[in-house]
Amino acid sequence: MANAFMKENSRISINVAGGGSSAGIKAVREGTADIGASSRELERDEKNGLMVIPIAIDGIALVVNPENRVNNLTLEQVRRIYAGEITNWKEVGGKGGGDQCLHPGGRVRNPRCL
Repeated sequence: MANAFMKENSRISINVAGGGSSAGIKAVREGTADIGASSRELERDEKNGLMVIPIAIDGIALVVNPENRVNNLTLEQVRRIYAGEITNWKEVGGKGGGDQCLHPGGRVRNPRCL
């Protein structure tokens, strides 16, 4: 989006950096960025003095190996997977793989399967 915007507005420069929500909040607080992105609600102490303008909600796509044969997951099951409460495919009806550790992608790690 930044590249498309700069193509149409050549006098404006946008630098995009990763690092997570905390990094974006910290950069705005320290004055090294004018705008910081956060994919989570700000804590009460983080909001102090900042203007928070929600513009979107994160979306995720769940992809499961076809050999696992899980046909569906409820929203509650997905929440529990990413909270680290569900750690094995058998807990959500996994067949074929049976008693197999569940490894969600992204920043979540399954300490029981390391």
